[in-house]
Amino acid sequence: MQRRWVYICLCIVVIAPIVGFLIYANCSDDITVSEALKYGPIVSLIMFCFGISPTVKQKLQKSYIGRVTEMYKKTKVYDDDNSSYTKTTYYIETIDTRGKKHKHKSTGYAGIFHYLQVGDEVRFMPQFPAQFEKKKEPTDTQTCCIFCQSIVSLDDDTCPRCKAPILK
Repeated sequence: MQRRWVYICLCIVVIAPIVGFLIYANCSDDITVSEALKYGPIVSLIMFCFGISPTVKQKLQKSYIGRVTEMYKKTKVYDDDNSSYTKTTYYIETIDTRGKKHKHKSTGYAGIFHYLQVGDEVRFMPQFPAQFEKKKEPTDTQTCCIFCQSIVSLDDDTCPRCKAPILK
């Protein structure tokens, strides 16, 4: 569902410059229709490249099974004249079964950061918002919803927040 909306918005952003240049050419004497048909697709191509690059990057990442080796967070305070705010970046370093090290960073929501611990066996899945699925231990009572990153009880069959089925 979410990916479908990304593609719908991408189509709108790609079509808008062509239509906008044509409307501007018809309403103004600054550019001709032939120039609008030349510049509109160029701007659309640039918008398409910027819009599709996160999706391509996500597709190029491969899933793997590994172990969490290090977790840390960095906090930076930004001070303006009138206000200040704090930005926290969470880092999770893993090593896969072939011995390759991976470093993942996340800004904003820290749900998965507080759920995982160093030494946990995880499966990295770049296609989901919560990119890590922890291998369940017999002592675990909670799990993380891979769709909305909420921490939920293993007794639940669906996530109370997004109503998606819980992977057990």
